[in-house]
Amino acid sequence: MSRALLTALLLFQILAAAATDTTSTRQPDLIKKGWNLGPIPVVAFDSDLGFEYGAVINFFNYGNGSTYPEYRHSIFMEASRYTKGSGQYRIIYDSKFVLEGIRIMADLQYLPTLAAEFYGFNGSESRYNKQWIRPGNKDYHSELFYKMNKDILRAGLDLQGHFENPKFGWIAGTSFQRYNVGPLKMNKLNAEPSPYDESDVLYNKYVKWGIIKEWEKRGGAHITLKGALIYDTRDNEPNPMRGTWADALIYYVSPNLNEKGKGHAKLALSIRKYFTIVPNDLSFAFRAMTQNTIAGTCPFYMLSQIVTVSPRRSFFEGLGGAYSLRGIMRNRVVADGFALANAEFRYKFWRLHLLRQNFYCAITAFGDVGLITQKTKLDLAKVPISEYNSYFSNTAQRPHYSVGIGGKLVMNQNFVISGDIGKALDNQDGNMGVYIGVNFLF
Repeated sequence: MSRALLTALLLFQILAAAATDTTSTRQPDLIKKGWNLGPIPVVAFDSDLGFEYGAVINFFNYGNGSTYPEYRHSIFMEASRYTKGSGQYRIIYDSKFVLEGIRIMADLQYLPTLAAEFYGFNGSESRYNKQWIRPGNKDYHSELFYKMNKDILRAGLDLQGHFENPKFGWIAGTSFQRYNVGPLKMNKLNAEPSPYDESDVLYNKYVKWGIIKEWEKRGGAHITLKGALIYDTRDNEPNPMRGTWADALIYYVSPNLNEKGKGHAKLALSIRKYFTIVPNDLSFAFRAMTQNTIAGTCPFYMLSQIVTVSPRRSFFEGLGGAYSLRGIMRNRVVADGFALANAEFRYKFWRLHLLRQNFYCAITAFGDVGLITQKTKLDLAKVPISEYNSYFSNTAQRPHYSVGIGGKLVMNQNFVISGDIGKALDNQDGNMGVYIGVNFLF
């Protein structure tokens, strides 16, 4: 974490030394034209994933500048690895100006993860024993006890348009997704030695007990289809000061293309509200969303997938982690249905012009909460009675809370370097999370 924080501090010092424009002596933004290259964060950090190293490049095209700060084309490219064994290789294209009246969002992503989080299902009904993963503890099992292997390959295309009233829109999309999941590749991972059988991790136990079924234990390939209705009155997409963004999304996933069976469908509802408190400077942002399985059976490896109509993040995993409950361990709260809410204050405290680019700095204070609304049905008949209380709890479902603060550096109102620190309020959900990456959460 220290290297990433040092990089951020040095960047802010360089900007401070070069800046001649602050919020109190504000000048109009420079109108951007043609192609512009976003900065390249070489180092990022995520408590769940480790340090990120690689290249992140975002190209924006503003045409003749008449639409600034709205871009005409965006090409986002990333090739990076995390020190805890995962990677992100992706290209995302976004434009409203290829087909008249239609927004095109296309992505190609490969997301390998040598040590993906697996804490079981249904949130608080699955116990988390932190002493099992702490070397030196008398009950130490393995640092990798709550890990499994998961690789995702995705290619997707979304089309978005508007009805006669531009506030109301629609989205239709499809994707191919391939999940390769299974036991850890121990020869590629390092863990502190222990007398405990390190291959006997939680994922393997769930397979042995029949909680994870034979047909799903190694993953699968799927075609997805989605359709959504959207209401959008935001004044700026990356960081609105006012407006509403609401959507209702139906998401269908085919059966595994290599197997017979049925697919499944989910219904996702979300609303995001943005309120101006101090014009141009201070805003309050709120997001609430829910997602439930409405037909079929969702394979276990897709339960953590959260679907969205956002072009910047078409899907992500949770609940828990950088994109849902900051400070709570990623994928700690997994089930067939959930509700999620995030609230944050955003204050733009400093603006400057540097190298013919427009920058502003912002700080945030936030609170996050998630709750299971539809439990995953589990067959626990094969769980030994002597081990049941070590892995499962009969307590009622409870909310999962976290709070925190963050900072942002934004170029030309579109490219966002982000840092957040979140704190879980229950030690069953983890302790603290630090995330340095790109974009506002919502």
